Amino acid sequence: MIDIILFYIILSSVFVFGKQTLAAGCPFFLSAVRLIPAGLILLTGAYIFDRERFSLKKSAFKSLLGLITFVFFMDVFRLCGLNYVSASYAALVNTLSPFIAALLAYKITGEPLTLKKLGAITLGVIAVIPLIAKTFTVCTECTTLQLFLGYSALLISTTSVVVRTFFLKDLVDVKKYPIYFILGLSFLAVGAVSLCCSLFFETWNPLPITPSIKLIKLIGFLLIAYSLCGQPLYAYLVKKYPITLITFFMLSTPIITAALNWFFYGYQIDMIFIFSCITLAVAFLLFYSEEKKEKVISSK
Repeated sequence: MIDIILFYIILSSVFVFGKQTLAAGCPFFLSAVRLIPAGLILLTGAYIFDRERFSLKKSAFKSLLGLITFVFFMDVFRLCGLNYVSASYAALVNTLSPFIAALLAYKITGEPLTLKKLGAITLGVIAVIPLIAKTFTVCTECTTLQLFLGYSALLISTTSVVVRTFFLKDLVDVKKYPIYFILGLSFLAVGAVSLCCSLFFETWNPLPITPSIKLIKLIGFLLIAYSLCGQPLYAYLVKKYPITLITFFMLSTPIITAALNWFFYGYQIDMIFIFSCITLAVAFLLFYSEEKKEKVISSK
């Protein structure tokens, strides 16, 4: 399970270093300059090394369109949220995705939602409320509206993480398409849409970023670590492990993010953050103990 931990270390770095890129750039453009090269590199590799499967059947179009849509929401709205919310707090909100997945499964597929699971979800929400409340009362850099929009964007991104996983699993695990081919198509499409959005909604004078060596290094790191390594690794994990196991380890993300923030930028870890992490850990244990119990009962 070292591969799962490695993925969440990479994901944590996205929150930390993605936040830093926003000091010199705009979300849509930053997403485009990372995803378009990543998509082209992955598609080139897929064409060279797996040319026989470099094609898409009509039956896969719906799932691919769903994947493109929710990768866009996941990536762009994460950056939009990080514009106003700290990296550690954003990573903590991101850990709500297993609970969102359970609610979506209950609503869409009719999967049972037990009292214990509902209690775990409630506890998870309670865990982030003090943290959000502190941001609204203490933060002087952003307006109340900006903070509201920031947390709303993060919630959209977190929900999209869940939904895109189902489309990704359908394409690479059920329909058996190559991981790099599917990711290359989705990244290229999302990057193109992000670039179009940047042209319409962001100020180009001459570009919606302030170029610097530091920014180039950060974008390069995120391109290689997350887009070219982290996302293919996640697709591999989806094929190898149950989604519930992968999401359980998501609890490590805010902890690693806070540690990276402290190590690289000297950000202090406050008591409310620690309280939220502990409360979330209890919620996770309640939720996944019930998941395990349900699997044992269904296997009998």
